[in-house]
Amino acid sequence: MLKLILLFIALLAFGDTSRAQSDDDANNCTAAAERNDFDLAIDNCTSAIQSGQLSDEELAIAFNNRGFAYYSKRNYDGAIRDYDRAITLQPKYAPALVRRANAYQEKRQYEGALADYEAARQIDPKFAFERSKGFLFFYLGRMTQSAETFENYMKSNPDDTRVMLFRYLVEAKIGNALAAARELEVDAAKLNERQWPAPIIDFHIGRIDEKAMFAAANDPDPKMKNEKTCAANFHAGESRLFRAQVNAAILLLRAAEKDCPSYFYESHAASTELKRLGQ
Repeated sequence: MLKLILLFIALLAFGDTSRAQSDDDANNCTAAAERNDFDLAIDNCTSAIQSGQLSDEELAIAFNNRGFAYYSKRNYDGAIRDYDRAITLQPKYAPALVRRANAYQEKRQYEGALADYEAARQIDPKFAFERSKGFLFFYLGRMTQSAETFENYMKSNPDDTRVMLFRYLVEAKIGNALAAARELEVDAAKLNERQWPAPIIDFHIGRIDEKAMFAAANDPDPKMKNEKTCAANFHAGESRLFRAQVNAAILLLRAAEKDCPSYFYESHAASTELKRLGQ
């Protein structure tokens, strides 16, 4: 009888220890993800997930955090698998929906990304993500929706130069080129800083020519030079499209697609423009 009692006490103690370890792993998983130590986050999250000690809510958080770590290491398939598990456990888990949308976007699965952003917004309006949806509408060729979404976003974020530029492009594409250029000029005049991508704005409103825009992209830092030049290639390509210089536009868009980092808006936009051109 005494042996049975001691065994029962030992099992209880083991259970407490096991639960304490899983809590530590889960907390360390979150902490490592927050400080961008992604390899450690994956290890701690995996230990917490495999412990069998977490509730469904805790398990969803661990999957979400490990998914973020995979995403940050550009393992988008691994990230999506973990976000899928988190959402299966907690269907109204908006942060996991937003993060899965981000991963879908990097996989260039734009419809899936748009659906997840919208699902997150329906759960909680603070997850509207109008900026991201504006770009997705552009990639999908839904220019009117892109223009409307960017306009709503800029009411509270008037200094966002990337959105400023893409709103100009979509307005021009739906036939409002002159009004779009005037609006871009007004928006640009409100900016306190004249740093990059200000030369791209100046190019689109006619203050400088294409050659001067590329000269402004000639940064002494090779990485920055590549990023600025690839953006200049994209916007020069778009300008050539507006002037019906399709062959020249294709060459510039191909250069942007090739040289821009894959996560750049200009990389996504160049690829989708080329597809629309049958390339």
